[in-house]
Amino acid sequence: MKTAALMAAWLCICQVAAGTSNREMGQAVREYNSGLYMRARNRLEAILKKAPQEASAHYLLGCILVKQHHNDLAAAHFNYCLQIGRKEKDQELLEKAATAVKELNKQSKAVVSPAHDIRQQPHLEDNSQALEAEALRLRGEAEAQIAVKKKILSDKLADLAAQEKQALAPLAPVRRRHGGRYVDQEAIDSLKKDFSERRRTLEAQFEKEANDIRQAFERRLQGYEAALKNK
Repeated sequence: MKTAALMAAWLCICQVAAGTSNREMGQAVREYNSGLYMRARNRLEAILKKAPQEASAHYLLGCILVKQHHNDLAAAHFNYCLQIGRKEKDQELLEKAATAVKELNKQSKAVVSPAHDIRQQPHLEDNSQALEAEALRLRGEAEAQIAVKKKILSDKLADLAAQEKQALAPLAPVRRRHGGRYVDQEAIDSLKKDFSERRRTLEAQFEKEANDIRQAFERRLQGYEAALKNK
């Protein structure tokens, strides 16, 4: 199994993709290269609040999260980077993110191996303690993944609200020459309905993804519990 140090060696030779060489992103890369991971992480999270589709920021944040041993959260950022990279056709970034996901999956399989987990917890006196510790770890990973999904949803909803405001602007009430105002209420209602449906679609997608994460948590915990019983 690859150690965290080995993973860092192949995973985190990060470069800013073409078109994203702004000051903040460049500073985050310099902080990462200097080992200032928490500072770089805070900067990248601020960047993603303003530009949630910035693939390079997701990739570099994933690298930092690997350094900080938050592998599931890192995988979420790498996967999001892959989604964006495919749209932008950034082949170099796609290859890096795909490699990162592949290696994290390999490490995850090794880490969740029942025999490995049990051997790594000799200080736990009985199965109930081991199960409680594993449940806490897995729940933390699940909550971190859901938090990423929720932030992405929040950013998308904010962007959609801005689009709706812009679309409604031309339909503002117009003063008539002989008094009164004209309002195309039918067009306004149609636009609002369209944006409302788009919001519901995004929220439904988030709920599905969050539920999938919760179910995966339950399956992993049940598998671990079964392994303890068979020890």
